[in-house]
Amino acid sequence: MAYNATSKKGRERLAESVRQSRKYLAPFRANRHSHIREYVGTYYSDNGAKKAVPKNIIDQMHTVMVTELASNNPRATVLTRKRHLRGEAYARQFALNDELRRINLAKANRAVASETLFGGIGIVAVGLADRGGHDGEGGTQTYVSPIDFDDWVHDTSAPCWTDVEYEGHRYSVNRDDALKSDLYDAAKIRKAMTAEYAVNDEYGNQRGPFGGP
Repeated sequence: MAYNATSKKGRERLAESVRQSRKYLAPFRANRHSHIREYVGTYYSDNGAKKAVPKNIIDQMHTVMVTELASNNPRATVLTRKRHLRGEAYARQFALNDELRRINLAKANRAVASETLFGGIGIVAVGLADRGGHDGEGGTQTYVSPIDFDDWVHDTSAPCWTDVEYEGHRYSVNRDDALKSDLYDAAKIRKAMTAEYAVNDEYGNQRGPFGGP
């Protein structure tokens, strides 16, 4: 079922579907929270496990698995059978590995591995962002950003992942950027800031003034 975001009716249907997705995924989020509490234990947080154990086996398992799955940045290899292109291949290999080091892909991979152990799924956003350079340097740079499962939604009515009509996540927007953008209603933003209200998720956690369902 397609969602036409250009029409009011389509946006209303999409918003209702997102709310249903939040409701459907709630038990999985609750299980994830329970696993994280057991991992934290009783000694380092008021919201950790309720029962103390002499040795935290979950913590040990988590340390071993994450280290095995994502201890270092992956390495790229660029090969060619053409002798005159070997220099170019090596240069591209060096550039790829330098980019992996710059964005610290290992850190994102460790977060994904950890999320997978606790919640069964690990998600990242991959894209291009403004470089924000100085002295005339501009352009874009790649990024890999882990997505918290508490902020994630997708089309849960789809029978398989290839049929999913939408997927997305909640994120914060800088107030000044939001006021300058045509995507947001400036009057509603100003009202929200002056009212000093916050939107909570289904667990009562504050998600910020620009949170959503």
